[in-house]
Amino acid sequence: MRPFWNLFKAHHNADVYDLLEELRIGNLSEEDAKTAEASNVATDKAYERDPQRHAALVVNSLEPFNAEPPKSLLAAAGFQTPNDLFFVRNHLPVPVLSDDETQDDKYLIEIISQEEEDSYEEDSSSSSSSSSSSSSSPRGSASSSRVL
Repeated sequence: MRPFWNLFKAHHNADVYDLLEELRIGNLSEEDAKTAEASNVATDKAYERDPQRHAALVVNSLEPFNAEPPKSLLAAAGFQTPNDLFFVRNHLPVPVLSDDETQDDKYLIEIISQEEEDSYEEDSSSSSSSSSSSSSSPRGSASSSRVL
């Protein structure tokens, strides 16, 4: 359990420990604790391959990395945040993917109007009791989506 708990370093504080202490239901025997410790996976270097971030970000937590742009830079940029200054909120280490794993990935980005969304929700709720496979969803229509 310890390797996984070590990944959630933001929770390593007295308030969390006090709360967990109230929920404790027992302790491992000394022998079981030694066995568990010997089988633990090393997590002390889990965050070492996280990407470099912009130096101007205001860092709230290093591991996991959580940061935000300084308000002065946002104001100077007309409140349009450049990508490298966009806020970062991680819960775990950033996974490292090879080019082989990502080169064929395609993502569908849809932008639909509020009216289309409302219409889709109305149609979905009225047809939820039927077993028809047709749908009036705007999803997939050429005018509202694009494959990148």
